[in-house]
Amino acid sequence: MIDAFKGSPNNLGFFVGNEVANDNKSTVASAYVKALLRDTKNYISSIASRKIPVGLFQLWERIDFFGINLYEWCGPEATYQNSGYADRTKDIASYSIPVFLSKFGCNLVSPRTFPEVKSIFGHDMANDWSGSIIYEWSQEDNKYDLVQIQPDNTVSILPDYTNLKKTLAPLHPKGVKMDALPKSRPPSSYPPITT
Repeated sequence: MIDAFKGSPNNLGFFVGNEVANDNKSTVASAYVKALLRDTKNYISSIASRKIPVGLFQLWERIDFFGINLYEWCGPEATYQNSGYADRTKDIASYSIPVFLSKFGCNLVSPRTFPEVKSIFGHDMANDWSGSIIYEWSQEDNKYDLVQIQPDNTVSILPDYTNLKKTLAPLHPKGVKMDALPKSRPPSSYPPITT
């Protein structure tokens, strides 16, 4: 996969793990993921003409970026404060690497209307987070879909796609200028152990 995408100018990075160590029973897989991270970074360094970042979802290690999956903003009563988004923003505010929402978009209420997008790209989160990835593009059994791919490979737009488009349209995130960032932050410490 690295060989196939290493030359793509719009490749922002590679992920080496997604929700691998989510509880005490799955932590044994962490050693494998750490080795995969090391080997992936070494391989990219040996073959790529530019540095390509490598990151993980939900396992902290010396990485180039960190992705967090959040599905907590669910239903019309949810807000930035009561959904857990405010708590996660506070948790990552001092991280020394880019952190983004690697998956978001609760589907307990359907169709989804994506009110969290205003916080993600607005004053609540834009200064601490490096963006987000909506979950997910095409229809699967888990029903987190924006479009349905037909057997003839045509694409049908679903209500979630239309709702996301409407929610994104009035937003104009400004981004962060490189010279506005602190020159250096100390390496982030490991988050506390939770059960």
